[in-house]
Amino acid sequence: MRLIATLAALAMPGPALACLDGQPFEASLGPDALMTQELQGFEAAFQHELRILNDAGLTVGDAFRFGRCRLNEDEQPTLLIRATGAPFCEAECGLWGLEERAQLWEVVLAGTGEMRVAGSTSMGRADLIFWEAGQPEIVHKYDGTMWRDALDGLIYGEVFELPSADGWQPDASGFVGLATGSAGPNGEAVLALQALSELRAVPPAAVEASLTSLNADDVPEVVLQGVAPELCDGSGCMAWIFTITDGQALLVGEATAQGNLEVGASETAGWRDLIAWSNAGAHVLSWTGTNYE
Repeated sequence: MRLIATLAALAMPGPALACLDGQPFEASLGPDALMTQELQGFEAAFQHELRILNDAGLTVGDAFRFGRCRLNEDEQPTLLIRATGAPFCEAECGLWGLEERAQLWEVVLAGTGEMRVAGSTSMGRADLIFWEAGQPEIVHKYDGTMWRDALDGLIYGEVFELPSADGWQPDASGFVGLATGSAGPNGEAVLALQALSELRAVPPAAVEASLTSLNADDVPEVVLQGVAPELCDGSGCMAWIFTITDGQALLVGEATAQGNLEVGASETAGWRDLIAWSNAGAHVLSWTGTNYE
């Protein structure tokens, strides 16, 4: 009776608490806590791994923990599987996601290291941020089939046609983009162009200036993105982020990106995260208190 009550409770609709925006995912469930269809789906999708465990005399509980994340409010939670030790952990442990589609369970996510849910979305699904010790954070975005950190070498911003910013301040939905074609209410773009010329000897004609709002105050930040050939190579083009304080432009970040930098919906210490895409995926630039890294 206790097992039946537990399964009934798990089957009730409601938010999945294993994933909270900005918090690392915690796999807190053992295999005995899975619903029947979840366990069957795991066994069908992980046949190879189960054979390895059987040969090693190990059980599912010896090697995996589970959790549920509601990554789309209109659908059932995604079942996440975390490897907890050998033989599926090397430098970092694997993390997979399973979803039931047309009565078949499919792997919709695969990564290594730690993971948290970003505040931004792609195609109606939450973006996921992975990181490993000593490595940059990498964004995985949903492409209609599964979460990926790259899509055939294309840049996600181009594939999914991000909205255009009508102005540098957040719109009614909270979207913040990069608004070009304006010097700013007090000439902020001009100040940043002058500062870049002095700091890096980059002429104004070699970059495109955009205004954005990274900290929700009344003064726009300025992003200068390289457009001249000497500022670009196979990995992308240089970009610089400036804040404006008391009429002075301060360089607070540098990055190389394919296409435009993206302003994320997630925040760190009250400042929007920035996303720089490359052939290897996407790196998240977060505010440290003094600059973006």
